[in-house]
Formats: sequence, structure tokens, C-alpha cells
Amino acid sequence: ISMGRNGALLKHDRPSDDGMIAMLGSAQQIIRLALQDLGPVCIPGTKTPLPGCCWPDEYLSTLARVLWTKGVDVEIVLSNPGSVPGGLSGTEACYGNGWSCVDVAAEIIKRIKK
Repeated sequence: ISMGRNGALLKHDRPSDDGMIAMLGSAQQIIRLALQDLGPVCIPGTKTPLPGCCWPDEYLSTLARVLWTKGVDVEIVLSNPGSVPGGLSGTEACYGNGWSCVDVAAEIIKRIKK
């Protein structure tokens, strides 16, 4: 099922976010995600999020819950940290915010521990 935001159609409400979280939470066997990145945008060359940027807590908490309570397999494919398409600079197009698969897994595990 494909879901996504409708840009600035609604200023504060994000019904598609609620739908995605509900969809992840209803998983019974496996969740497969192919994403550019899941972590916040960082100060270049660091793992320090830019002010106002944070991890998507509701998504990660939902993934942690279904992984731990239902035994759902969670498979996530991410772009390499700092991935840039050929011939462009990181300021023109950057597919990865600087977070590795290990970083994302650690964030999910933190939420299992809560």
C-alpha cells in the first residue's frame, strides 16, 4: 500500500502519518521499508541533528512495539550515509542524512527498552 503526504494541504494535521503508523502497527508477519533515510538531518560531517530536527518517534516506537510484542520481522533498506547522486554536491542532492543502519537499529532498540 502506498501512502504519502499531500504537501501543505493541511497545515498541522497529518492524516497520512496516522494512516502509516496504523498500517505499521497492524503488521502481522513482516514490514519491509526502502527509504532514503530515517534519521534527522544532521550538521554535515557529524551525527548532531540540526535544531528542530528529530527522530520520528511515533514510527520508531510502532516498529519497536510490533517487533517486540508480535514478533514481526522489520527489514529496512537505507541509502548510504551522505549518499549523493553522480556529478552533484551534497548541498544539491543528498539521499542520506548521515545515519547508518546500525544507528537506526539502535533507535528502535531504545524504544523497545522503554
